[in-house]
Amino acid sequence: MASAPFRSLRGLTDVDAITLSLIDLHRSGMEGSVAVTGITLAAITNTLVKGGIAAVAGGRALGLRVGASLLVVLFSGGAALSPNPRGLSGRAPRVASKSKPS
Repeated sequence: MASAPFRSLRGLTDVDAITLSLIDLHRSGMEGSVAVTGITLAAITNTLVKGGIAAVAGGRALGLRVGASLLVVLFSGGAALSPNPRGLSGRAPRVASKSKPS
């Protein structure tokens, strides 16, 4: 049986449970943007923890090499959280046209 610190670490490195829970909540009525933000934040946390594990287990040199490649993943996550004028559907929002008085 794993000790408590290892169980805690496993929780930080496992995004699947959070993803499945948020998808289930979305299907039950939670807004999609909340689910996307939660999943993205879980993935970012997961990435940071893995970079830390690489640095601790493999030393500074490995930590820097792994960290550099993980930065791409973190910037992608940041881009996913940025406002999207098209929304989650990918379609432009409908704008009601104003009719001119005759």
